[in-house]
Amino acid sequence: MYPCAFGAVLGILFFLWRDTLRLCAKLFQITSKGISENATLLPVNIGFAVVGFIIQIGLLAMWVLAITNVDVVAGEALGCDVSWPSSNRAYCAFGSLAYGWFVFFVLEARTYVIADTMSHWYWHGAEASGRITRAIKHAFLSHFGTLALGAILLWIIEMLRKRAKKWG
Repeated sequence: MYPCAFGAVLGILFFLWRDTLRLCAKLFQITSKGISENATLLPVNIGFAVVGFIIQIGLLAMWVLAITNVDVVAGEALGCDVSWPSSNRAYCAFGSLAYGWFVFFVLEARTYVIADTMSHWYWHGAEASGRITRAIKHAFLSHFGTLALGAILLWIIEMLRKRAKKWG
């Protein structure tokens, strides 16, 4: 009895949602066609990941160098003491901000390039050339400030969300 009732409820739900399911199927079809016709987006995404990783390593290396830059001074207990200059504390705070901001900027830039390329393909067709270079140019010239502001806002919101989840 229960399997038949469950099947009947699912049948009614699928009947009521048939237009929505048809729309989802159409969107998946358009997306798969767009990805196949813009296959060069994959190397661009890999390029974003590689360049982002290299710069992240540099930022982390500078942050570690700031942490390990200490002053050794004469102390009472063991004969020497280690002090951390106040400029290092400021740099570590700034370095943390810069690192988080950069990571979110790379993610936002990658998302923008994909969205710009796919929307240009959708509205202008496959015959339009230079979609990816156009999207990269727009991301790093025309919309750089918007991406930077969005990245810092998303980083701040993400940090607040993590703190709220940890404390609450």
